[in-house]
Amino acid sequence: SEGVASTGKDCPNNGDTHCMAGTCNIGFYVDGSSDCVEKECTCENGVGKTGTQCPSHGAHACGSCTNNFKLMNSKCSTCLPGFNNAVNSALCAANVCTCAHGDAATGSGCVADGAEICTACTDSNWVLDFTNTCFCSDAAGFHVDASSGACEVKTCTCSTGGTAATGKDCVTHGADQCLAGHCDIGYYFDSNDNLCKEKQCECTNGVGKTEKECPNHGAHYCASCTGNFKLANNKCEACLFGYHLDAGVCVENQCTCDEGTGATGTACATHNEALCAACTTTGFELVSGACVKNCVCPHGTAATGVDCPGNG
Repeated sequence: SEGVASTGKDCPNNGDTHCMAGTCNIGFYVDGSSDCVEKECTCENGVGKTGTQCPSHGAHACGSCTNNFKLMNSKCSTCLPGFNNAVNSALCAANVCTCAHGDAATGSGCVADGAEICTACTDSNWVLDFTNTCFCSDAAGFHVDASSGACEVKTCTCSTGGTAATGKDCVTHGADQCLAGHCDIGYYFDSNDNLCKEKQCECTNGVGKTEKECPNHGAHYCASCTGNFKLANNKCEACLFGYHLDAGVCVENQCTCDEGTGATGTACATHNEALCAACTTTGFELVSGACVKNCVCPHGTAATGVDCPGNG
């Protein structure tokens, strides 16, 4: 017996199984038939405690859980990690996660049913980030193709004389961006807009060389001169023959002539030199670039210049 038997008037019949109230051993209670029987607790979603573990017969106290419920504070009311009872409150079903570009988490690794949680990325170029999702890394040089959804290498164009940037070097897929250091001959890389542009040399007093003829963009190399400057050693610093430099401008030479018109341009080798092109003063004629008076001498050599008192 698990208690103290009733005696005297408390015992209905001699030999009956009848226990005195309050005398059952720990873990037992007197049932309706006055017998001491083991206490049994109830448990929703599990197995109730019994005997000494059951605080009071019929109380709700779980000893273990079934259907993937988790035992907590003697109750089976929540699911184990990786399970949920959203569909059936009495059954904890395994969470099902998704992963668009790899392997989805399962079991306890899938913390919420229907969540996007990956354990590995299997599609080309997708990488697993700290949130356990697969992403296509722009910083690594990839982009998501709008039509296929695939993670592909970014590819730029280079519309002006060079090689197009790709991958990490291509900031935005499809943009017009050239690869630094890979411009065609005659082009240079402009870092302001990442394009290859025609080289353009500078030229004071002329037109600078371009493309292949220009050794370095911005260098001083003349292709031709303007304003009557002369091209020499890729520079336009001296004036053409017949011109002289006046306040930075090539001006036509002007020779002097007291008795006529001075020579100009290429006929005047040195500016302000005495050299006549024509005589305008009566009694003078042009002789070797000078206006001189001429006499006549029928039977000898006529006097000229200062030796001739008057023309004729």
